[in-house]
Amino acid sequence: MAKKKVNRKKQLRKQVLDLRKAGLSLTSAVVDKAQEVIGNVVDATEKVVDNVVESTENVVETMTEKVQNVTEQLSHKSKKVEEKVEEAAPVIEKKVAEKKKVLDEAQPVLKEQAKEAVEESVDHFDALAAELEGLAMPRLETFYAEGIRAKKDFKKWTEEELLSLKGIGPATIKQLKELGIAFKD
Repeated sequence: MAKKKVNRKKQLRKQVLDLRKAGLSLTSAVVDKAQEVIGNVVDATEKVVDNVVESTENVVETMTEKVQNVTEQLSHKSKKVEEKVEEAAPVIEKKVAEKKKVLDEAQPVLKEQAKEAVEESVDHFDALAAELEGLAMPRLETFYAEGIRAKKDFKKWTEEELLSLKGIGPATIKQLKELGIAFKD
């Protein structure tokens, strides 16, 4: 029985397509996680802001009571204290509003940075796949997971270290050498 002829180009295209799909899935997962983390940060910040506002309100109430007691003793001085407390409240509210605005402005920036990081990661993986054309996707994934992003990164690894990685055997080392990869001595 004759062996079925394998079209390597079709296989490679399929593998690249599968890898891109996996990358998009990973991108989506990272973005979702980043959004979750950002949401948690925003929630925690809102709680802190609420606590500050509540504490400020409590302080204002306490100061008002003290001012009223002083008013009974010294009406002239108490009016000045009340004015200062009333002047401080808008300033505090303004500062709280400014802090909230900064947080609201930071959220889209953080989301964009997370998206860019994911895109950069996919680009690095695509570049590695292009440099190591002909190498099976699982091998590329193993190398990428170990921090190998380009041909030059193999210079930091000995053949023995690479052979200890999952799925990397003598045949893979031979393929790498055929691609002109140099290893650490």
